[in-house]
Amino acid sequence: MENSFKVGDRVRCIKDVEFYPSGGKLGTICNVCSSYIGVAFDEEISGHTCNGICADGHGLWCFASELIPAVFKKASEREYITEI
Repeated sequence: MENSFKVGDRVRCIKDVEFYPSGGKLGTICNVCSSYIGVAFDEEISGHTCNGICADGHGLWCFASELIPAVFKKASEREYITEI
């Protein structure tokens, strides 16, 4: 199966990777290699820097099978507060 992720894509990790608490966490693809994908997570996960690409503790190398695209609502689908 070919990897369709690109640097800058927002993703969610579907499970903990090795002993890192990454399951369910959101991040941004920071590097794409042939066998793994570097993810810079929004939260600190006791990871690393993905070879200096992201903040210390936020980086993790993952397989494409451990990631799904993060889904966000379009502006037209968001709920807005209309009364104060």
